[in-house]
Amino acid sequence: VLPESGEYDSEKKITRAEFADYTAKFFGGTPNEKRKHYKDVSTDYWAADSINYLVEQGYLTIGTDAMFYPDRNITLSEACKILLSAAGYEAEAETRGGFPNGYMSVARNEKILPKVENANELTVGEAVELIYKAAETDIYTLEFSSGKTEYVKSGKETLFSKYHNIYSADGTITSVYGANLPSSAVAEKDNVYIDYEKYTVAQGLQADDFFACYTEYVYRETEDDTFEVLYVENKKQSNDDVKINGGDIVDFDNGTYSVEYYRDSSQRSTKKETLPRGITVVYNGSQYTGGLSEIFDEFIRKRTRGTVRILDVNQDGKKDTVVINSYRSFNVGYVNPDISEFYNKENIGDVLKIDDFDTVRIYDSEKNETVLTSAAPQVLSVAESKDKQYLEIITVSESKTGVLNSINITGSNVRIDGVDYDADYQVFNYTYKLNDTYTVKIDQFGYVVSISGDKNNFIIGYLTDVKYDYENEIIRFKIYEQSGKMS
Repeated sequence: VLPESGEYDSEKKITRAEFADYTAKFFGGTPNEKRKHYKDVSTDYWAADSINYLVEQGYLTIGTDAMFYPDRNITLSEACKILLSAAGYEAEAETRGGFPNGYMSVARNEKILPKVENANELTVGEAVELIYKAAETDIYTLEFSSGKTEYVKSGKETLFSKYHNIYSADGTITSVYGANLPSSAVAEKDNVYIDYEKYTVAQGLQADDFFACYTEYVYRETEDDTFEVLYVENKKQSNDDVKINGGDIVDFDNGTYSVEYYRDSSQRSTKKETLPRGITVVYNGSQYTGGLSEIFDEFIRKRTRGTVRILDVNQDGKKDTVVINSYRSFNVGYVNPDISEFYNKENIGDVLKIDDFDTVRIYDSEKNETVLTSAAPQVLSVAESKDKQYLEIITVSESKTGVLNSINITGSNVRIDGVDYDADYQVFNYTYKLNDTYTVKIDQFGYVVSISGDKNNFIIGYLTDVKYDYENEIIRFKIYEQSGKMS
């Protein structure tokens, strides 16, 4: 209906010809024959086909003067008449007084009216909103039942479904690419499961953020009887669901099974949330049956970053599921590309074996899909499920070069060029010189995850020889570097 580029003036007044063209394009219709229905609409007029189509379908009527007035701005009641006629409400509107009051009465009853600034001249934005709301309304159809004919709402059929096979529904997203609730199938790339039923996902639609949420979604039924999700949004706006930033978690009491966390970013007051014993836990995409103390302790000790969501997935008023996304910093010091193994320079025993995981997702800091290189050093943000079902890696690319003003190990933060940053615990493994210039890497949560400069550079390679230099009283190492250089 609108330009694919999305470039249009929503505040511009829309004419009767333009609105007719919008609606005819939405219906996908063309006239059966070229003819002149109105005196002021010639057969070669730019919107003649659209206007003629609406006349042929009975959505436009021809007045006694046979004039259409194509360049006049369309009124709210005129636009409603076209759309409600298309949706089958013409008879109902006529029983309520006809045009304009009867149609406006039906429009109010069906809740399709947008908020308009001037009902005598709609804007493009108001017209598009009206078309969308009318397209979502149940079609009014004539049915024969119990010996009489009456108009009834279809219950499922709308203008969207009639002309585009598009439907709307509510449901819980039970599986996405990279996470699934217990009993739900594992979703492949570009698929989701809603109430355990499989759907494909339209290109560009990010469904991950709605995992385990009760949603309203729009989908298309395709020619091969599959379903494609086009749009999704949270349906339930309830204070019962809780989302906690991992950095705000203060304590977890395993005795009372309660988590204490800061109410907001000011961190001035805390709140407690008690979890029911036996609550379902989804950790980094997969069901987790171990103890929660270990996971919450990682957040509290600033070992990991992420979110904790406490949800009522079953929609019965009781919290039944905890969804935890927990990322740790992984500073790559060495890579064995032949077997896809990455070694953490902070702990050589910490090896990330990519091939051990069933599903691996790799993104850049903007959440665009990317590939993982074998470069070292590099910094990754890693979320692993305990059962090796899922692995998500985010390559950390954001960096800042500046003067290191201060280091606060107790508070786990550093100051660069006068700006305070929370810092990963691993950056404190090294000694830095204040007021020197360093380059820091910053992860997706805003944490400094590495600090590099002349004071802590290192060489990765094989140690081939060691000699003691008696003259200078130093130990000399001969290293075959990863780059192939001997130093």
